[in-house]
Amino acid sequence: MNFATSLTQAGTNFVSVPVLAFILGLASVALKADLRLSDAVYQATSMYLLFAIGLKGGVALRASEPAEVLAPIGVALLLGVTIPLIAFTSKYFPNYAVTAWQSQVLVSRFDRYS
Repeated sequence: MNFATSLTQAGTNFVSVPVLAFILGLASVALKADLRLSDAVYQATSMYLLFAIGLKGGVALRASEPAEVLAPIGVALLLGVTIPLIAFTSKYFPNYAVTAWQSQVLVSRFDRYS
């Protein structure tokens, strides 16, 4: 890929709907603007962004080989199960902390009052 192709692709990605919505959100926070949307507009915008992201991902998946997609799908499923389990464990069993150290998951008991 040469520089011109990369620049064209960056420009195309920059003007996509999700990126523009993210930039609008960043700008409103940076300007400390009180940007309020009605519930109907908020729901319509959320649905539009979800559809835009889903369609863009679907088009990218259609163009790829199944073998290329298998590993990312596996990682996404693994994280989708692991993260809620860690959150559940830390919420309902607060005396146990799950820490990752040198690629091993260690469960260590610690005293709250120390």
